[in-house]
Amino acid sequence: MSVKPPKRIAVLDRLDPAQGFGGSATPALINQALTLAGFETLDAAPFLELTARRPERLPDAWVTVSDHAEHQDAERFCHSQSLPHHYVDPTLSHGSETSPHQRDNGSNHMMIAPFLDAGPCFAAQRDAASLRQNLSQRHALPVDRSWIFLSIPSGCETSALFSTFETLSRLYMLDWNLIVSAAEEHHDQASQLLPGLSGKSRYLLQKYDVRERIAFMAASDLCLSVERSGGGVMDLLEALASGLAVVANKSAETEAIVENGVTGRLSAAGNPASLSNDLTFLLRHDNFLQSYRGKTREQVAERHDIHVAARRLRRMVTREDDLC
Repeated sequence: MSVKPPKRIAVLDRLDPAQGFGGSATPALINQALTLAGFETLDAAPFLELTARRPERLPDAWVTVSDHAEHQDAERFCHSQSLPHHYVDPTLSHGSETSPHQRDNGSNHMMIAPFLDAGPCFAAQRDAASLRQNLSQRHALPVDRSWIFLSIPSGCETSALFSTFETLSRLYMLDWNLIVSAAEEHHDQASQLLPGLSGKSRYLLQKYDVRERIAFMAASDLCLSVERSGGGVMDLLEALASGLAVVANKSAETEAIVENGVTGRLSAAGNPASLSNDLTFLLRHDNFLQSYRGKTREQVAERHDIHVAARRLRRMVTREDDLC
């Protein structure tokens, strides 16, 4: 007898907002991928509040988004209602991406690679040359210099921010423009630090302007990311999807995104000299820079596009691999 595939998926968010590839946006990305896979998603939390009676209409399956597998309230509910229970770990804090596998408690587990909807970045990258010419004229940025896109994510330490600007100040002998995209909490601080980079053309992106961010990213050559204490790495995914080589400090999160020596360079964490050397190398060796850039979009399309994630999630919840 064939098993009827699920249509309605209850999604329970049990993730620390600081964790996951998209930080607090991670559950929304999981919902988006499940919707793309053909499912209707709904918030699972209200079901756990209905302890005294059976809900009028149950979902067909349950997905808990978490970096650990001990949520007994969800497990008890799914067991009592005979619902397939799936755990999705989007943090990669326990290792690399895995296929769905069943645990002793009967729930199904999968670690999923970071992903994004790469469409807007891919589209902007196709117009990179014209975007660069246009932005160069509008903001007085020399078009023939290397363009460094500096991403300052939410949650980065102040000391890391100062260290990054100190690293950039060491590159005064090289010609480059600096484009800065800072999370709201760091915007004013970045504005105060920029004048210290004398002799360089620099531009600080306006707050909340997503279209401007994508345009400047596509027009740039490489992305430099400030060291983070944990959480989202969406800025690195966006940079790769925009065709940029990435220079970042090595960590479990950045290793999940950037292939060292293939799509960018991962520097020794907490070592400004290592970061400076990697930046200098790419700015002086255009052949390596262009080689890295030539592989970034392909890697995103193969590993990190939301359509790839949607197929993996669909296989998990529909039992197509006979593992759930």
